[in-house]
Amino acid sequence: MKILAATLGAPQARPEGIEVSLWRRLGTAARVAVVMARALPPAEALIWTSRLGERGETEALRHAVLQGRRIRPIGFRASLATGPAAAVAIDQGLTGPVEALDVGAALALLRAQQLLCRHPRVLVLGGDMAHESSPLEESGFAGLLLGRGEGLRLSRTLAAPDPLPYPTAGLAQLAQATLSGLGSTLVEQSGALRWMLQLEET
Repeated sequence: MKILAATLGAPQARPEGIEVSLWRRLGTAARVAVVMARALPPAEALIWTSRLGERGETEALRHAVLQGRRIRPIGFRASLATGPAAAVAIDQGLTGPVEALDVGAALALLRAQQLLCRHPRVLVLGGDMAHESSPLEESGFAGLLLGRGEGLRLSRTLAAPDPLPYPTAGLAQLAQATLSGLGSTLVEQSGALRWMLQLEET
């Protein structure tokens, strides 16, 4: 597979062209996802990946429950892990597969590779806000538009050396390498497996 386009995302004020009513209903991650999707060319399928999901909205909901306060339905909807994927699908009018995964970049890209067998372009969006349970190097939001062809290779190994000789993989790191136009090798740990992401120079 190859990366056709990449973008980095961050929480921001409502951009022009996005309805106020839509913006109010979205959690932080969903807002970033909608903006990133609009910055990239259209795709036929979407994968949203995040380890923590809408952490801020989930924490606010939990505090409200513990304090005995009334919960607004919009607050619950904004806390759902599938919220960002649904928001992008609606905003973009997607008719192909839309999936929300709780995995790292490598496994999301592996799933995207499978979807590329049936769809010419797959959008992979994801990320997490910095939090005590999320290492800083894995925080940040990014989007990749993937297509068929050569340019990004994904392989797994059980016997990668310690310490790792390559930077930790993540969508943000992969997008950064893509935008810089330089080849890069990144590694992601997933249980006993390590995934090697090799990005060729463009």
